[in-house]
Amino acid sequence: MAVTAAASISRLGALATIRRHRHRAPYATIVLSGGYEEAGESGRHEVQAGDVLIHPPFSAHCDRILRCSAEVLDIPLPMDGQDWPRRGRVADPDRLVRLAERDESLAAQMLLAVLVPDESRCDDLPDRLARDLDMARPPAIAAWADRNGIARETLTRQFRQLYDVAPAHFRVELRARRAWRTIVQERRSTLADIASACGYADQPQLTREVRALTGSPPGTWRKYATSRSHSFKTG
Repeated sequence: MAVTAAASISRLGALATIRRHRHRAPYATIVLSGGYEEAGESGRHEVQAGDVLIHPPFSAHCDRILRCSAEVLDIPLPMDGQDWPRRGRVADPDRLVRLAERDESLAAQMLLAVLVPDESRCDDLPDRLARDLDMARPPAIAAWADRNGIARETLTRQFRQLYDVAPAHFRVELRARRAWRTIVQERRSTLADIASACGYADQPQLTREVRALTGSPPGTWRKYATSRSHSFKTG
């Protein structure tokens, strides 16, 4: 059940494409140099030096590195289900690099303290669909396509080209992540109530989708959160 990670600096080669992949542990990526495009559950972002992307537990994304290579620092974050800003900026990335070399937990605390949220993201038609699919009651994809004057097949193809996943599956994962976060944060809510609030037909459907996303059923996550009283370790 433990979810661990370690601070690390990585170099992403120019013009490279990293296919969609999932990270079990939450972490923040600080762009130290260069730039790239990332498309995930919070939308599609074009980032450069000083930008920060926050990746919650069980998030998935694909990356496209731009004309020059990029260097990034990844810092693990607490496994507590908090809904942090998904994008922001920091004024002094080098300070975080130095602190992460000594103590990654302190680096995570400082990052969250100095992060200036930035809500900007790409806004093409597939990006607007991604945003709407993250609503508590997401629209039907066919109806959304019809309202926006585009065939569902064309919209699905464009969405897959940018996000490397079909919009229907993207929607399923968004709902399961929202349900997981509610499970670990709202311990007084019953699983049946959470299933209803998150738009599931019943509790068994909630269990199936949360297990598929996280590898463990809701009851296990509820016990995990209770045993730690929301004091999750970063690794």
